[in-house]
Amino acid sequence: MTRMLITALAAIAAIAVAAPASAKETTVRTAGYVQTTVEVSAAAYNLDTARGAARFADVLNRAVARACDTGERTMTAQRLERACVADTMRATVAQLDKPYLTAALRQPSPGQIVIASR
Repeated sequence: MTRMLITALAAIAAIAVAAPASAKETTVRTAGYVQTTVEVSAAAYNLDTARGAARFADVLNRAVARACDTGERTMTAQRLERACVADTMRATVAQLDKPYLTAALRQPSPGQIVIASR
């Protein structure tokens, strides 16, 4: 059973595994910062299959988007949100280390070199 907390603090995200059960969102405002924690559980998804990983990838995408949402629509806020989402997804993929989830999220595998050309 895998559980995760996705926390975004001023558009900087962190992941923790083995968090308490249930899916919920909490927001704490202190000293000008907003920390949003979205808890997700992979218990209902088999991350060792393409289908299970794809289903969990959808859940994870929505959770990360909620955790990184600043609530503002300025260009700066949107840029910070995109960076937060990218960093959080990279950290999640590296921490879970599940090839099917990596493929479903189209993220490079930890330690893998990706060569792109135009």
